[in-house]
Amino acid sequence: MQMRPILRKRALFSDGTEDYRSPAEPKAGELVTIRFRTARDNVDAVWLCTEQKKYFMEKTESEGLFDYYSVEIRMTEEHFSYYFEIETGMLRCIFDRYGVNQAPRPQYNFEIVPGFSTPDWAKGAVMYQILTDRFYNGDTSNDPLTDEYFYIRTTSQKVDNWEKCPENFSVAEFYGGDLEGVRKKMDYLAELGIEVIYFNPLFVSPSNHKYDIQDYDYIDPHFGVIVDDEGEVLKEGDTDNTHATRYINRVTRKSNLEASNEFFAKVVQEIHARGMKVIMDLVINHTSNQHKWFLESMKSKDNPYHDYYFWRDGKKGGKKPPNNWLSTFSGPAWKYNEDLNQYYLHLFAEGQPDLNMDNPKVREEIKDIMRFWLDMGVDGFREDVITFISKAEGLPNGFPLPVATGIEHYKSGPHLQEYLGEFRKVLDEYDCMTVGEAPMMTPKTAMKFIEENKDQKLNMMFHFQHMEADCLFYSWIRAPFSLRKLKNVYNNWQTKLYGKAWNTLYIENHDQPRIINRYGSLKYRVESGKMLATMYICQSGTPFIYQGQEIGMVNIGLPEIEMYEDVSTQNAYHTMRHLGFTHNMVMKVAKYASRDNARTPVQWNAEKNAGFTTADKPWFYINDNYKEINVEAAEKDENSILNYYRKLLKLRKENPIIIYGDFKMYNKLSRKLFVYERSYEGQRMLVINSFSEKPVKFKAPADFDITKSELLISNYDCKDKSNAFTLCPYESRVYLIK
Repeated sequence: MQMRPILRKRALFSDGTEDYRSPAEPKAGELVTIRFRTARDNVDAVWLCTEQKKYFMEKTESEGLFDYYSVEIRMTEEHFSYYFEIETGMLRCIFDRYGVNQAPRPQYNFEIVPGFSTPDWAKGAVMYQILTDRFYNGDTSNDPLTDEYFYIRTTSQKVDNWEKCPENFSVAEFYGGDLEGVRKKMDYLAELGIEVIYFNPLFVSPSNHKYDIQDYDYIDPHFGVIVDDEGEVLKEGDTDNTHATRYINRVTRKSNLEASNEFFAKVVQEIHARGMKVIMDLVINHTSNQHKWFLESMKSKDNPYHDYYFWRDGKKGGKKPPNNWLSTFSGPAWKYNEDLNQYYLHLFAEGQPDLNMDNPKVREEIKDIMRFWLDMGVDGFREDVITFISKAEGLPNGFPLPVATGIEHYKSGPHLQEYLGEFRKVLDEYDCMTVGEAPMMTPKTAMKFIEENKDQKLNMMFHFQHMEADCLFYSWIRAPFSLRKLKNVYNNWQTKLYGKAWNTLYIENHDQPRIINRYGSLKYRVESGKMLATMYICQSGTPFIYQGQEIGMVNIGLPEIEMYEDVSTQNAYHTMRHLGFTHNMVMKVAKYASRDNARTPVQWNAEKNAGFTTADKPWFYINDNYKEINVEAAEKDENSILNYYRKLLKLRKENPIIIYGDFKMYNKLSRKLFVYERSYEGQRMLVINSFSEKPVKFKAPADFDITKSELLISNYDCKDKSNAFTLCPYESRVYLIK
């Protein structure tokens, strides 16, 4: 064999784009052409290699300085994993996703997933989460009224005294945010760079959070339009909702319900007209105890709706619950009904009875709900605790835990795949996407649901592992923040899903305290807020931004337990006190861990009520820092977190490497630095993040020459361009080599 010149390794190249794989996302049974590039007249042979076979590649084209080799492969329904072997003279080498190597590295093989189904718009989009009641009050005429109805030990409240503490379990006290408020802020969202608006539940519901749905067919008129507003509120001390005629008229009269649906359809149209899409939170694990199905189920054991829920006889003559399961909010997961002498199951609050998804009639109801809203123009769903919808047969006792005893029997139940498959058939009729909320999920278990072309049930999945870097499985069990733990989680999800499934990216939502308090620094609020944004948005996946995150809102940290309205906070407090923790110890945790920290109104300006409402007073506390931290002030400050988000999202849209590139982490053992590389189509991007309040020395990887790169973005004004430098507190830099 003739000797060749020195192999030009830098000329070797292939990737998963259309230039080197056609079609780039082939379906099962389709013929795909795979190409490989070398320097001209520089190699003797190229093979495409799998674990089972080597395919000889023909030289099919020469252009300029390069030769191109090709081979055609017929796809099956299985994953196709491959690398290239190059021969020149006596030399043989391997080329995979991370370039040239001497031996195969299966973890870095190229991957083809036939039938890739996640919509392109969902992969490339930036999503913005809106908890409507807390976003902006655009129409005060639809605000819930004081004593409008009774719900979970109290009546609804529109509190007139801002200084008055909310009552315990005050899920029926309201901010007054609505869809008109969202409509008025659409331009703001479009200018931010948002491409999909994700709404928390909007359906008729008695609570302020709307996760206990009363009617899936209609938008709650308190969010929509109230055209018929007759009736009376409850008298003092009255708890009988049959007397709540004002509320009944508001949420049951067709005129209000249809007007609210029509208004929502117009809002969807306006969102689409701005080039954005809409997804809705769909809660199907449970309903409200005010839902018509549940009200019917309580009438008798023979009622056809009785089996829509988990009604069971108690033990020991009905005196004890059917099993030892505990609610995820603490306390028993069973509520006794005297009229039926039975208990119903509620994995969450007692006002949220679990649907019996084993009943095929329930599943047909869910399919009809999906079709209805998709036909209205909605582009997909976030599916709340979707992995809880199947329970173990017989509902056996669970392993005793402080909370959520029994979770092993429903966290991924026996019929979950089957039921999701049924729903998937409906969703496949539309150009839509789904993201499922999945507690206790790992990359390995997630692949059972989101792996593309493997009977995929969901497009994406919300997991919580990266939100456990400062706690032990549960936000109230505090632990020192561990950057190593955080990096390990991100590395696992980035590398194990790449080429096989699509990731979600988020650092805040309605169930998590503000991230700057957790992983950043109040002293360096602006710097750490920008760094955290860079850290997660520059990874592979679809980023979600939670309202207020983009201006760097922080925890409110209320001083008294009576001031918290979140039921999980109230229950956690009493559980920890029962376990022997002092009041001061528990309050310290509550100030840090309570979900209420993320549920204060969005701070729009420095005016009265932070510009949230034109009403006299909002019911809930607004953070005292609203005069300094607000949208209007951020708009005027070119160095604000808000304007940094705008630059970052624009950068993401302009650089496909951020969306589609692979992931490689450096400095794995560092307790201060989170550094990773993205590579795509011959480009390389280095993302450097400091998690320290003190300066940190940094040295670039040996094969990444910063002096030959472009600085894409930084949260400091850095002018040096060397391969070794000192990072400022919470500094972030992103470099690109083309």
